[in-house]
Amino acid sequence: MAAEFRACGAVADAPIERAADERPQWTARAYRAWLDAGVDILLTPTCRLAADCLADRIDRQDALGLARRHAERCRAAIADSTRREVRAYGVVGPVESLLVLEEARPQDLTDLYTELGLALRDGGVDGVLCRGFSELEAIRLAVAAIRSATGLPAIGAMSFDMGPERCESTLGVTPPQAYETLSAAGAEMIGCDAAEDPDDVTGAVALLSKCGATEIWAGISAGMAQWVDGAIVHPELPDGFSTRYETLVSAGASVIAGGGGVTAAHLSAMAAVRDRQVRK
Repeated sequence: MAAEFRACGAVADAPIERAADERPQWTARAYRAWLDAGVDILLTPTCRLAADCLADRIDRQDALGLARRHAERCRAAIADSTRREVRAYGVVGPVESLLVLEEARPQDLTDLYTELGLALRDGGVDGVLCRGFSELEAIRLAVAAIRSATGLPAIGAMSFDMGPERCESTLGVTPPQAYETLSAAGAEMIGCDAAEDPDDVTGAVALLSKCGATEIWAGISAGMAQWVDGAIVHPELPDGFSTRYETLVSAGASVIAGGGGVTAAHLSAMAAVRDRQVRK
């Protein structure tokens, strides 16, 4: 959604959660564009709320209100469209404090993700995506808390972009370790989310598939991130982005999602490839 908001005039480094709440017309425009592009899942712009809460950058009740309102708007966009079969997923992301360094307490994370999950559920989402995590215990707590509190399906997606094969998280977690732990925590789908280089995702997807995962989430950016004129940009054009579809599906991906720099045009190009494959 950040790329769509910048097209509307948003400041590049403005917190997307607040910008989306303060400019609901931008949110509605982004959702309409994604629905028109042919997406099967809409995501809420709520990934940073957990980190902001734990770091006291936002009041807990304000954050929960934001989560609920974003979920309501996501659900309303689907209801107002002709594509009622599209699912709405709330998004939660990691916190900055690490459990392994005892910077955060497990119960604090459990409480936080429980409350965020309930706020998203109350707003009407069909499930919750836990994305962008590098610490296995943190995402396990998030998935387990959300499943226990809400009963909604949960997706656990970690970032794998380190190690000799670029298939480890920054804390050394491998896809097989993630599969075993998150499956036990109740995740309906496990995956790799928006690694720095989208080419790294295919290897992690293949490893998850070898573990026996039948539902795999793959989040990719629009090319390798670059620093241009004081801002992060992703240079890949829609046609280039869409060519990744067949490779990821062949590796085992069942859901392909957009990450950094991905716009409705990118998603539309990939949906066109998907639809051609379905017709074959």
